[in-house]
Amino acid sequence: MKILCIETATEICSVCLSENGAVTALRENREGNQHSRVLTLLIEETMREAGIPLSGIDAVALSQGPGSYTSLRVGTSVAKGICFALKKPLIAIGTLEALAFAARESGSFADDTLFVPMIDARRLEVFTAVYDMGLHEILAPQAMIIDHNSFGEYLLGSRQIVYC
Repeated sequence: MKILCIETATEICSVCLSENGAVTALRENREGNQHSRVLTLLIEETMREAGIPLSGIDAVALSQGPGSYTSLRVGTSVAKGICFALKKPLIAIGTLEALAFAARESGSFADDTLFVPMIDARRLEVFTAVYDMGLHEILAPQAMIIDHNSFGEYLLGSRQIVYC
């Protein structure tokens, strides 16, 4: 299974080709908020590196947010265009859930560990959520201004909380 993966929720625009769960080609642009200028070029470079035509993919996976509204629109438009033209399925992945998954996979944690991913939402806010070890949503994704009382109810007891 070859999946073209597109991430545009943050300032970094990235594209990779995943083959049977392993990344085989990757391109990123870290200039910040250049998604509309670079996304299609990154896709072209990724496919060239992988040595397969775009028509050789089985699906497109896309970060669905939360994140930068304009950047998400750019990514969604390109992904939907590819899927429509090639008659391929589109797989939408929650950005915060993906961050929680990556954090969970990065170490060994107790069964009652909670994961709190965050993305800068500007204006002193972050997009955040809370997930358990099974990636079940404990607190739905939302914009929040963080203060010293944030997540206090989850800090009770001895459970581990991983902020990512």
